[in-house]
Amino acid sequence: FYTSGTTDLPKAVMLTHSNLLSNFNSLKQSGILRHDDIIISILPLHHAYPFTVTFLTPLLIGAKIVYPSSLASEDLFDSMRKNNATIFVGVPQIFSLMRRSIKEKMNALSGLKKTIAFTLSKIALLIRNSTGINLNKYIFSAIHKKFGPNLRFLASGGARLDAEIASDFFSWGFTILEGYGLTETSPVVTFNPFKKAKFGSVGKPIPQVEVKILKSKDEKIGEVAIKGPNVMAGYYNMPRQTKEVIKDGWFLSGDLGYFDKEGYLYLTGRKKEIIVLSSGKNINPEELERHYLQSPFIKELCVLPIKASGFIKGVEHLAAIIVIDEEFFRAKGETNIRDKVKWELDSLSTHIPTYKRIRGFVVNKDELPRTRLGKIMRHRIEYLYAELLQNNKPKQEYLTQEDINILYSDVSKKALNFLKETLKREVNINDHLELDLGLDSLGRVELFLGLQNHLNIEISDDEATDFFMSNTIKELLIKLKNIMPGIIETAKEEKSFVWKETLEESPPKNILDKINLNPGPLNILINIIAISFIKLFIKIFFFPKVEGRENLPKNGSYLICPNHTTYLDGLFILAALPFKQARKTYFVGYSVFFEHYSIRWLIKIAHLIPLEVSLNLVEALRACSYVLRHSKSVCYFPEGQRSIDGEVKEFKKGIGILINEQDIPVVPVYIDGAFRAWPRHRKLPRPAKVKIKIGKALTPDKLTEGTPKNEETFETIAKNLRNKVINLQQST
Repeated sequence: FYTSGTTDLPKAVMLTHSNLLSNFNSLKQSGILRHDDIIISILPLHHAYPFTVTFLTPLLIGAKIVYPSSLASEDLFDSMRKNNATIFVGVPQIFSLMRRSIKEKMNALSGLKKTIAFTLSKIALLIRNSTGINLNKYIFSAIHKKFGPNLRFLASGGARLDAEIASDFFSWGFTILEGYGLTETSPVVTFNPFKKAKFGSVGKPIPQVEVKILKSKDEKIGEVAIKGPNVMAGYYNMPRQTKEVIKDGWFLSGDLGYFDKEGYLYLTGRKKEIIVLSSGKNINPEELERHYLQSPFIKELCVLPIKASGFIKGVEHLAAIIVIDEEFFRAKGETNIRDKVKWELDSLSTHIPTYKRIRGFVVNKDELPRTRLGKIMRHRIEYLYAELLQNNKPKQEYLTQEDINILYSDVSKKALNFLKETLKREVNINDHLELDLGLDSLGRVELFLGLQNHLNIEISDDEATDFFMSNTIKELLIKLKNIMPGIIETAKEEKSFVWKETLEESPPKNILDKINLNPGPLNILINIIAISFIKLFIKIFFFPKVEGRENLPKNGSYLICPNHTTYLDGLFILAALPFKQARKTYFVGYSVFFEHYSIRWLIKIAHLIPLEVSLNLVEALRACSYVLRHSKSVCYFPEGQRSIDGEVKEFKKGIGILINEQDIPVVPVYIDGAFRAWPRHRKLPRPAKVKIKIGKALTPDKLTEGTPKNEETFETIAKNLRNKVINLQQST
């Protein structure tokens, strides 16, 4: 048998018939498997773990083995139900995918159903822990039905199982047992007892197998050493490597771990995988990866050390290769992949020490290199990271017949020519719009509207949204072909996309219905009461000090552009404005917050403009433009998201478009102290002194003074406006 090859090239392990039979006898003696068990076998039998556990042991004990027709989830669960499976043996990656699928289905339940299920399961969990009676099996019967009526337990091995995954399955009424072993030990070493499993532990040593921890006097954690008739004869044709790992009959596993008081073994990492920083700090990459994988937007992640260059030796910082969950991005309507991933990493980083934080990342479109049992092949990660960093060259692609049919249609030829000319680079059919071509949501909008103009086509709002959600050139061309099945008219080469014309159009009715420019007497009264209450609330808890009120324009419409660190920033601005200006100011924000059921009824009264900016950026800018044209003011946060560390982040290009095309003054504002009151890692705010500094109103001309001709106007305005806000920060 061969080792998995996670940190090095695989080694050939010599296992004798005596080794394998000793492991079977140990498993039989432990009583884990019974002769009437029906085991589902899906793992490759050329690995020692599935060979011993799902083939040799059930065969010798007289149990049944079921091989599903395929690994597709439908075939797998169908096979489990039809054959009344009692044991399912898998690896952590399989259980992680199952857990995610179950959680997605549970999150789709209505609020009431979810609350009832959660409450009942907690009560049932207390009963199960104290009496062993498993009522959650009936509460979550719909989930259990998929696995069949006779399932006794799920078994996990091959890699470490996240304790949260085991805990979740247990709370849904399943029994999931984790074991530990290596190819060199035939392979099983430990397994959790059926009636007293511990989450996060790999269990107790099985009969005939001894385990000890090699550590110094001052350490709790050490290398796991194993002794017994299951230990290999050696590595084939590798006597030196064999002597290095077998000392006085003890096999040195290379795994680090410790025993608790009850004799349960806990693993903490691999010796070879531990990252040692130049500061001397040790980092377990698996532990860190589990922390960052809490984000539903990240499907896979592998941490690696980035070594310092020059004369300094050691590891400078941590980086990661990330595989995104494209389906989840699509379901949430998110298109700015890199920004969202950075946001997720930054948010999760606030909960761990500084030295453990990921400082850089690359996004990989393909799955990470793994062994057949799901372990990451870490020795290949450093090369993959370097390759992804430099992967800016056009790729030679293998084209399928479907690709050729798409590429050689009349629509596709004209569209591809336009894309190449606009992006000034070669474009391939499988290029990802963001990851390969660098287009964020605003870049997509400009490209799609320009393409629509160029091809002289009109599409409905639903088609436009679907069009916008294309991830690759191939998806884009297929959707174009569906919209324009016939030969298109002559392309309008002379007409280019103009933002001014777009912003002059009124936003769609569903957005107009949320913007109340002419409130009735009752709404005016409620608005006055609400503003008074907010001003009082901010005064009591945040002791606001406002500078520069005299800089606010007395008449006409204008934009207010503050830095953004907390959910309260809009309230701070409202409290800082004179009453007259406060009543005519509207606030732009993500609909995911403004359209929450608890405040949805306040949208019109509170002058909120709820918009899904990443998906409908054109509508967002049109709505702002519409409000500004009616002599109202708009508070717009140009960073687009809250700062992770309180510093002013990059201002998005959208604010430059709005300022330039509307030709209106913009007021830069710096809010000081808000980050101390409610940093991103805190669940609730705390009282703190807040200072709001209002700068002088600026015209578009002022924000483009001295701009080089080759610089893009919108980006220049956004950059210079940010500098003005930073100047206010420095003078605070």
